[in-house]
Amino acid sequence: MYPIPKEMQKLASSYDLVIEPSHKKNKKLDVYKLDGSFLVSVGDSRYPDWWIYKKLEGRDFADRRRKLYYQRHSKGIQSQHLAEVISWLILWNGD
Repeated sequence: MYPIPKEMQKLASSYDLVIEPSHKKNKKLDVYKLDGSFLVSVGDSRYPDWWIYKKLEGRDFADRRRKLYYQRHSKGIQSQHLAEVISWLILWNGD
């Protein structure tokens, strides 16, 4: 299961979202509205995200990886594709 840092929980709360480790194969998080209704599962558990990079490689490296992630996914983020936007906000938008 994906370890959810407290800072990530706080970040999700700031967007009125609740996150839990996903029970779906190869997903990191299940995202819910505050009323408990399911929104989406995000993050591929086979790949690192900003939080993991930060922990393993340091903030500078994580920030470089975030920039590359945005370059790869900017079209989906800008079009407001729900899973990509939430992934960007929670998995790649720390500190």
